[in-house]
Amino acid sequence: MAKGIAAFTIVRHAWITASLSLRVMAVSNALLLGYVHLLFANSHPDYYSHAWPSFSRALSEADVTVYRWIAAVAAVFHVISGTAVAVLHLRLARDSPTPRALLVSAWAWGIAGALGIVHYLHLTIVVNTPVHTNLSYVFFFGMTLFAVVDAVSAAARRVAHGQSGLDGLQRAAQAVAVCLVAIGLIFLATFFLKDAGWNPWQTLTQKVFVVAEVVWVVLIHAYALLRVKRLQPQPGVRTERFPGVCVKMNVDPGRGGAGQAARSGRQ
Repeated sequence: MAKGIAAFTIVRHAWITASLSLRVMAVSNALLLGYVHLLFANSHPDYYSHAWPSFSRALSEADVTVYRWIAAVAAVFHVISGTAVAVLHLRLARDSPTPRALLVSAWAWGIAGALGIVHYLHLTIVVNTPVHTNLSYVFFFGMTLFAVVDAVSAAARRVAHGQSGLDGLQRAAQAVAVCLVAIGLIFLATFFLKDAGWNPWQTLTQKVFVVAEVVWVVLIHAYALLRVKRLQPQPGVRTERFPGVCVKMNVDPGRGGAGQAARSGRQ
């Protein structure tokens, strides 16, 4: 029984840490976006008549001494949330019939968490330098790839367990992942087209680029929040749900020899 309780406790604490950290990170990033754009709008009121500022453009006018603290909070909880979900997947993989797929997701979340460091660096230390652009690429492609790998891994686990339908959270996460890839392609295309001399719609393309950037930020946060919500332990029945497997931790003394993990094929 002690082993089952310990396993349940690890999963439970990892989920709580990830859930809270993601929310703090999301609020911090929202404050960061709002701060730099409001500051830019106040100092360049005429800029919006011909273009919309990207986050990097608005960031170049902000006071580093102010927003670096918000960026630091966002980065720290970015790392914590990614690491916590990686630990959660690693623990669940020990009792799963599809451990390899869970390990793939664990690696994806762990690397995504490490990208929080890149996030902080490109927002503070290397602003207004060529390195800023390169780190922006690393962060953008890294986080997009993370969502793709995690979504594909979850789909592979569903197939392995013969799950035919999707619940609400699965359907929402899958839709967000598809939209994330689509908006990422639009963002990448408009990044080059907005400065192309042969493009007769440069102004419109530049505005689409800015909108795509904001939508991508919203979607990547939404994807992470949905996936972590899907991992939430079920109160009362002591059940840990995760992509591909439903692990029931029998930790109640009166549940007939509690302490072992029972696996089912339902995600």
